[in-house]
Amino acid sequence: MPGEKSSLLHCLIELLPCNCLLCGRLHVGQFDLCRECVCELPYIERACDRCGLPLSGQTRICGACVNRPPAMSHSVSLFHYRRPVDRLIAGLKFHERFDYGRCLARLLGQFIQQHYSDRELPQVLVPVPLHWRRARHRGFNQSAVLATTVARALGISLLPELLWRRRRTAAQTSLYSAAARRRNVANAFACRSALLESGIDHVAILDDVVTTAATLNAAALCLRRAGIARVDAWSIARASR
Repeated sequence: MPGEKSSLLHCLIELLPCNCLLCGRLHVGQFDLCRECVCELPYIERACDRCGLPLSGQTRICGACVNRPPAMSHSVSLFHYRRPVDRLIAGLKFHERFDYGRCLARLLGQFIQQHYSDRELPQVLVPVPLHWRRARHRGFNQSAVLATTVARALGISLLPELLWRRRRTAAQTSLYSAAARRRNVANAFACRSALLESGIDHVAILDDVVTTAATLNAAALCLRRAGIARVDAWSIARASR
């Protein structure tokens, strides 16, 4: 069968040696990184269950989420936003290094699979959209590139057109306060509810990097208002406040 041949070919390709994207050493593996570099990545060990902020101690929810619960039901970020992950993300966004994006997305997909071993996976994955002007300037949406690989790895549906940005916002990195970032993305998203099939009530949204979670919260709030009961948020990296 064509599908079986394609799957077999994919497995055989992953057994071929390749150069590690970080150190350049020849290795065999599925992540385009050697075992040593994978082990040395800046993984987040503990994080807030609601917003994904890295935490210390045994606390499950950060103070900000206790005082102001976000629209997300659950958040997962795989890495701290620091070297070498920041370089890989920048390579994808600004230099079209799609091999970097594929590598990061596969790592996130594997982690999500393990993390949700005793949880119900979302039915649909939605990348955080760019405004059409920014997407046209860049040529692609990096979150959509990542989401395509993650959805395929998890076997869940991908709906890249479900959310859209109805107004152009300033880059969140240009704003220095959490309040300013919340104002910047407030009501910035709209939902094409007609794309949702009957019975879909659990959706995940995916972004590349999260700083204050203002963008994810605005997107999740839009989906909740459209009738989605539970919205999870996934990202490659999380910056500490």
